[in-house]
Amino acid sequence: MTSNTRTFQPVSIFFFLLCTYLAVSIFFESAEGQGGGLVNQMLAGMVILYSGIKVFFTRKPINAKGKGAYNVLFLFLLYLLIRLAVMVFTDFKLALSSVRNEITILFWVMCFLFCLQEFHYADLKAISKWTRVLIFISFVLYFYSIFIRRSYLESIDEIGADNTAGSAYMLVPLVLLVLKGKMKYVGYVLCLIICAFSQKRQALLGFGLISIFMLVDLGKAYFKTFRMTGIFYLLLAIALSGTIFTGLFSGIVERQQYLEDKGDSDSGRTMIWELAISGYAEAPLSDQLFGGGPGAGGRYVQERTGGWFVMPHNGYIEVLCDYGLIGLLLYIVFFISLLKLAFKFPRGSLFRKILLGVCLAWIMSNVVSHAGGIWIVFLCIAVGIMLNVENEHKKFIQLQ
Repeated sequence: MTSNTRTFQPVSIFFFLLCTYLAVSIFFESAEGQGGGLVNQMLAGMVILYSGIKVFFTRKPINAKGKGAYNVLFLFLLYLLIRLAVMVFTDFKLALSSVRNEITILFWVMCFLFCLQEFHYADLKAISKWTRVLIFISFVLYFYSIFIRRSYLESIDEIGADNTAGSAYMLVPLVLLVLKGKMKYVGYVLCLIICAFSQKRQALLGFGLISIFMLVDLGKAYFKTFRMTGIFYLLLAIALSGTIFTGLFSGIVERQQYLEDKGDSDSGRTMIWELAISGYAEAPLSDQLFGGGPGAGGRYVQERTGGWFVMPHNGYIEVLCDYGLIGLLLYIVFFISLLKLAFKFPRGSLFRKILLGVCLAWIMSNVVSHAGGIWIVFLCIAVGIMLNVENEHKKFIQLQ
């Protein structure tokens, strides 16, 4: 067995578990848009467990550029685990009922550390193949989720968004990194279509932010790839722009109008944020410093609404409530380290532009969504690829 085969094995197992998780999610995706089930949760636990074993027990040197982000995130991981352990010893029943809230953030934290550590020693061709499989499965899940979600909402005469498909913008960096030629643009446009059909405003904003630094490069590469036919496609798109806009974006416009008519243009986020922050402000000083433990933000809302448990829908408020001021500071420092990492790549380079887009979209998503989630793993994989295979990217990964 060659050294290459040995060192790639952990990455193969990681991708296999992740692809299986997504494939199983397709079968558990319900009309309400919530993939799940015991098997699904067990697979998520296996991804966390396997990544954690590699991170804690097979530590390897990290690319010098990524050491800052890795070290900050590793410290944040230790803090998450210690806070959960304290909760277990002080209130086991509450900890047991709240552990799912910690698992959602542990999922991407463990995966991020795994990608930074293990991708550096893996074969790039194999990573690219596995990532293409991941992209394909994700597209199937997204379109299936949109289909059953829309069918369900039409049956009850309501207008709503699809949270699963609304995460498609996080797939864009992987599409740009591993797909080639015309397939790159097909994948990119599919991400846009899915974001539009999801009827989530966050999805379109995330798509725009993650693409903003790449637009010039995408335009140049588009004409290089399609040549003369590219001009024809562009003129056709302009001619049909009205029809395209109506077909793609009318759902989001309609949903926005629907929410405004209900007097709920922000989907109730402002109220939830105020309730969560109010609970934090009234909590004991120890909870303000170290957090009330996983799910504290939801419990603060529950206490003030007479039983409605809902997480704050703001990653920063969620971390503040659950892990206190110390946890929030570590969380913010992580994003700062990620931005600093982007500027360690050469000016004008593909990796710098993609990573800046990733940072903007990720920071934005925390303003209107949760701090944890399965889909963030796409960003983790993208950063792992950009950081740890930078010397080979001209050979295997180029914007064509």
